Amino acid sequence: MQTLLRLKLPTGLPYIFTGLKIGSVGVMAGAITGEFLGGGKGFGALIRQSASMLDTPRVFALILYLSVLGLSLYFAVVWTQRRFVFWNKDDQASSAT
Repeated sequence: MQTLLRLKLPTGLPYIFTGLKIGSVGVMAGAITGEFLGGGKGFGALIRQSASMLDTPRVFALILYLSVLGLSLYFAVVWTQRRFVFWNKDDQASSAT
């Protein structure tokens, strides 16, 4: 257990956070696509309903809101990674460019 917590987990944390960053982007796309195709209540249904009523400003406002929500989710994961994986300087240098 001590080997896991002190050696293996810190070594694997950069890879875990890479998966979280990829997943944070994919979850937004998957949720909206699921609402488009499956119906139901949510932002996908609002976009579909507004588009059918030709309410273009509302469609763009919803898309902008969802984009900001997705970016904030991604940057929350990046902030958490920088806080917990402070020793991994290669990832921080590549994400700054």
